[in-house]
Amino acid sequence: MVNTHPAHALVLQLLSSGLAWVKLSGGYIVTELGPPSYGDVASLARSYLNVAPDRVLWGTDWPHASATAGHQPLPDDAQQMDLLAQWVGDPKLLERVLVDNPAELYGFPLL
Repeated sequence: MVNTHPAHALVLQLLSSGLAWVKLSGGYIVTELGPPSYGDVASLARSYLNVAPDRVLWGTDWPHASATAGHQPLPDDAQQMDLLAQWVGDPKLLERVLVDNPAELYGFPLL
């Protein structure tokens, strides 16, 4: 299970201390369970969101270069966004992951 790996504990420690950011991206590349639920990736994403929701952002991984090259099936982008919303579970937190956190990390002004 991913959550017992020592690297996972280290990432959680770095996130909770404010020393790192995590971009949720390309779950279709690392999943062992696959679509439609990507349950193994969901567990990983939720662990990051639970520890440091202010240090997590989202990336589509478009144009899905590894999938386009045939290394895995091409993901459904709308399904990926739906899964993100499920993993986050709260509209305000979803806005934080999609808008506020990237703005903070990259120094974008919020309008």
